[in-house]
Amino acid sequence: MTELDFDILPVVQRGRIRGYVRRSSLGQGPCRLFQEQVTVDDTISSSTDLLSLLRILASRAWVFVLEGDRIRGILTRSDLQRAPARMFLFGLLSLFEAHLLRLIRTYHPDGTWKALIDQKLVHSAEQEFERKRNRNEATDLAECISFGGKLAVALASERIRGAIGPLPRGTPEPEKDLRTLRNNLAHGGDLLRGLTWKALPGIVRWLDRTLVRSGRDSNR
Repeated sequence: MTELDFDILPVVQRGRIRGYVRRSSLGQGPCRLFQEQVTVDDTISSSTDLLSLLRILASRAWVFVLEGDRIRGILTRSDLQRAPARMFLFGLLSLFEAHLLRLIRTYHPDGTWKALIDQKLVHSAEQEFERKRNRNEATDLAECISFGGKLAVALASERIRGAIGPLPRGTPEPEKDLRTLRNNLAHGGDLLRGLTWKALPGIVRWLDRTLVRSGRDSNR
């Protein structure tokens, strides 16, 4: 366990997991002397969605995975740093950014959004637009606003704020945390750099609800 940096390991008897041991609790003698029983709170179904898993792992570092009535695996916080979870989270943020772009084009066409944000963000968008135009890839200036810039426009616009609703609760700086999560995912860094496990589930749940609500509104 020390060599592989495992905090817990299951104890298997006759092909079934009967309990587990913690590295911090082990002493001299067989594992059964230090074995702890698996409780309902220690397990999740293999069909548990990622949003629910995030909420669970916010309050504990690991959980066993049930398939039917048998434990078949274990998930830890470090598993959320792997590609499937990162792709899910980055997908949510990419859809949210596309949603912001649609709202900016709808409520602030013809560049009227420029007056709402710091001119450094406007200049950065203009530079990106020129780069794309030189490659014959440009569409419009609004598409070239950075994620942070789109979010700044949204928060400065009363109509867009009304469309997306209040930012996620449970974090003192939700705007900063959204930018931080997006940058961590985009640049391949530690998912939680600059964030906390307490804040992450609320941010992700808010993104999911905002996108679901925007999908309903667009279908009316």
